[in-house]
Amino acid sequence: MSTNGTLTQTTKPLEADLQELAGFARSRGDESNAQRLEELLGKLRTQTFNLVVFGEFKRGKTTFINALLGQPLLPAAVVPLTSAVTILHYGPQTQAEVEFLDARKMLIPPEALPEYMTERGNPTNAKGVRLVRVAVPSPLLRNGLQIVDTPGVGSVYEHNTEATREFLSQVDGAILLVASDPPISRGECEFLREIRPHVARLFVVQNKIDQLRPRELAESLEFTETVLGEMLGQGEVEVFPVSAREALEAQLAGDSARLAESGLPRFVDELRQFQEHEQAQTLLVSVVRNALEVAEDERLGLDLERQALTMTLEEIERRSAEFRRRRAELLAQQEDDAVLIRAAARKLIARTLQHDYEQERRNRAPQLRERAGHWAAQRRDAPASELLLEGNLFIHETLYEVIGQWRHEEEKRLEQELSAIFERFTQRANQSLSAIYSLARDVFELPPRPVETVPYLRAPSRFLWLDWQWEARPGLVGSKLAGWIPGARARAVQSIADRLLEEHDKACGRLRHDFAERAQAAFDEHARSVARGLSEAIAGIDRAIERAIAQKQRTTEQAEETESRVLAQTAALQRLTESLQAALPAEPVHA
Repeated sequence: MSTNGTLTQTTKPLEADLQELAGFARSRGDESNAQRLEELLGKLRTQTFNLVVFGEFKRGKTTFINALLGQPLLPAAVVPLTSAVTILHYGPQTQAEVEFLDARKMLIPPEALPEYMTERGNPTNAKGVRLVRVAVPSPLLRNGLQIVDTPGVGSVYEHNTEATREFLSQVDGAILLVASDPPISRGECEFLREIRPHVARLFVVQNKIDQLRPRELAESLEFTETVLGEMLGQGEVEVFPVSAREALEAQLAGDSARLAESGLPRFVDELRQFQEHEQAQTLLVSVVRNALEVAEDERLGLDLERQALTMTLEEIERRSAEFRRRRAELLAQQEDDAVLIRAAARKLIARTLQHDYEQERRNRAPQLRERAGHWAAQRRDAPASELLLEGNLFIHETLYEVIGQWRHEEEKRLEQELSAIFERFTQRANQSLSAIYSLARDVFELPPRPVETVPYLRAPSRFLWLDWQWEARPGLVGSKLAGWIPGARARAVQSIADRLLEEHDKACGRLRHDFAERAQAAFDEHARSVARGLSEAIAGIDRAIERAIAQKQRTTEQAEETESRVLAQTAALQRLTESLQAALPAEPVHA
């Protein structure tokens, strides 16, 4: 039986709660919270489900969305391109509307989309575009589903990443789009941790499968599934392999066999099953989660305001100054930790990576020479020219095996080192975050409430690698005549062995450089995550303190009336919170 429907009867009490909570927030002067709740109410009434497609730039997000729609509607390119959030929804005919930061709206023809939603047509969002809405007569977009194309995470354009983050509160479900070569990156993992609390349903698609051989694709899929399973705390994570480019071209050519080979139909079937059986309930979960976040923000403000009623304005200001002083000490400690973690990064790169790199080069050289000799011995009847012609393939296959082995061994060593370092600093970061909340409650003598650790501050469980590329050179060739010159065979074997060691050294160097860059990126992202967590916590507390001071200044002569109002609001907020919690499904929606 379908669980989708409209859920009209079950959402009526929730709609009433959202309306009441929005009025509650507005009565306290929290217009942004009120507007957020009204947006949630609108989504619930229209059963609008925002399914965001996110991933790093050059993952093929826009091509993937075009493939889902079966037409090249959105502009795509090989450079970071999307500069604004784009929402695709159902409409009887294709048309586009641009919404600007100053609230203006303008209809544009679909062919003009690149002028507003690309970095070339709208560099650094100079035109002030908030988002672009595109109506499309696609059956996939019926039933309230909206597909959202976001600027690439980790784009060279910083405002692109920020535009994606600003849309997080409106996300209900997500499609994480990774590529096959390289596979899922650390930046994507960190961003996934950041959005996970906002996402009630997650799909994972691995794009560009046409670029890998079957064995390489199997290894890449296994790696992605393992990383995501460990990071999300789930035993198994299903990853859908797709070639968006092949799927789009097949649809345009009417080639059903090629479309099936692209892998897209399997994912579309899964998406339609979700629409039929899970979408409405998942939307319900998403709306309630967001409403509870608003309720908690209002609760903190009430706690501070209630405490302010028992203090003089001078006492509130004294305690606020004390909070700022002790908060500055915590932030200074966090800055010291950032210095220490950067030092740990340099030490890891200089000591572990350099040592392992030199050891691999030194210890592997005799093995490679022996292997080259054994390979040549198996071809004792072949002339030097034939050995030279076959040498490139031998070198390629040998390096693929040897470098692959060292890569996995090094990955395990680095994983252990990184986990130990991150675990230590992550604990300190979470302690600082908890201390910020505890400090606010200690200074203002508020009742204790458990503090939840920010999910994206957890230590990474795996070190991610960027696959190396080895390019063959046509250097090992020789004429047939030269192949029978006395001593030519020995010189050919020596040449192959020398070339094998030379390419091995280069490959080791490239891999070492890649590991070093990834390690440094991991440390940098950890520091940014900590800073974001602390700044968000501090900003929320600062707002609450400002409200308390402002309220005290307004109501010094109306203390009794204010106290009665705050107590009534606290009781009303508790009732609304319990009602919102009761609206959550008894059984968790599949994530």
